[in-house]
Amino acid sequence: MYVLLSLACVVFFYIIVDWTFRNYPELDPVNATVWGFLGGTIMGSLFFMRKGELTKIQQEFKSRATLILVVSLLTTIGAFGIWIGLKETHSGISTLLGKSEIIFTILLSLLFLHERFTIWQWLSMAIIIIGLMVISGISAEISLIATVIILGARLLYALQSFLVKKYGSKIDSKSFAYLRAVTMTFFALLIAWVTKTLEPISLMPFLLLSLSQLFGLFLGRIFYFEAYKHLSISEINLIFVLEPILILMLAWLFFSDAIGLQKALGTVLITGGLVLFFLSRKNTTLAQKKFNDFSCGKICIFFTEK
Repeated sequence: MYVLLSLACVVFFYIIVDWTFRNYPELDPVNATVWGFLGGTIMGSLFFMRKGELTKIQQEFKSRATLILVVSLLTTIGAFGIWIGLKETHSGISTLLGKSEIIFTILLSLLFLHERFTIWQWLSMAIIIIGLMVISGISAEISLIATVIILGARLLYALQSFLVKKYGSKIDSKSFAYLRAVTMTFFALLIAWVTKTLEPISLMPFLLLSLSQLFGLFLGRIFYFEAYKHLSISEINLIFVLEPILILMLAWLFFSDAIGLQKALGTVLITGGLVLFFLSRKNTTLAQKKFNDFSCGKICIFFTEK
C-alpha cells in the first residue's frame, strides 16, 4: 500500500511540474526549484504542528544529523538537475532516463556492499543501458547536455538511496522525510543566494510548484521510506517500473505527447530489463533461502543423530 501511494505521489509530481513548465516557459528551473522547495516545506509543515511530532523531529535530528545533512545536500544538487532536465525535455523522457538511478544503485552495491549478480541480472542491466541509449538518442526531444544533467542527477539520488539503505535502517520515516525537506530547502536557498539566481515568481506557478513538492518532497518520500519496512528494495523497485509507463500515458493523455517508435522501443527495453532484473533477483534470493533452509536442516539432523 505504501509503495503504491509513493508511486502515485511521484507521478503527480512529474505531471504537475511538466504542466507548469509547459504553461510558464519563462520560468528558470533553478529558481523554480527553490520556490517549489520553499512552498512545499511550508505546506508540509502543517503536518508537524503537534507537540509530539516536534519531539520526534528533534530526536531524529540528534540521532542522524550527519546522514540528514549529507543526504539533503546530495538530493538538493540532484533536484536542480532533475528540474533542469524537466525544463529542457518533458516528463516522459525525463522519467525514462531517471531509471538509470537503479543502475547506479546496483553499481554502488557492487562496489561497497559486495553484492553478486547472476548472468541474467547482468544481461538485464545491458538491456536497460541499451534502452537508455535509445531514449537519449531522441535528439528532437532531448539534448545531449540535458541527458548528461539528468543522468548526473540520478547518480546523486542513487548515492542518497545507498546511504539511507546502509545507515538509515531505523529511521522514523515521517520525521526523516521532513528534516530532509527542510534541510534541502535551506541548501537550495543558500545556493540561490550565493549564485544570485533567486527571483520572484507569480502566484499561480508558485502554488503549482509548491503542490508538486508537497507530493514529491514530503508525502512521496514518507510513503517510500515507510515501504522499506514492509517490502524489499527489489520489490519496491519492481513496482516502480510502472512509473515511466504511467507518466508516458498521462503525458499522451493530457499533453498530446507523441509516442513514436524510438520512444516506445526505449520504454520496452528499459521496462523489460527492469522486470527481468528484479524477477531474477527475487528467484536468486528464494533459491538461496531454500539452500540455507536445507543446509540448516541437514546440520540439525546430523547433531540430533549424534
